[in-house]
Amino acid sequence: MTIYQYYYYYIFNSTIDFQFKKLNSRFNNETMKLFIHNSALEPNDNFKSFKVDVICKLTEKFYPKDFNKQKIYYLIFKLEHYQIDVIHRKSF
Repeated sequence: MTIYQYYYYYIFNSTIDFQFKKLNSRFNNETMKLFIHNSALEPNDNFKSFKVDVICKLTEKFYPKDFNKQKIYYLIFKLEHYQIDVIHRKSF
């Protein structure tokens, strides 16, 4: 075993595993779902990850008091128009 192997495989991997376990214990499942759904609003790569259905699930699951059925349908309508009008424009 070389010094490189020792530091890389044992120290580095042990540190990464420790940090990973620490992060996993910090967030519960509901928080992780919120993070995943919020990724649909990521502006990188010209809103490549923008998904109307994921945003609507986000509103239904995490904001039920703020959005009734009529507001959700209106939101779907507005988001689909936003996706067509803004995201697909080259100038955007």
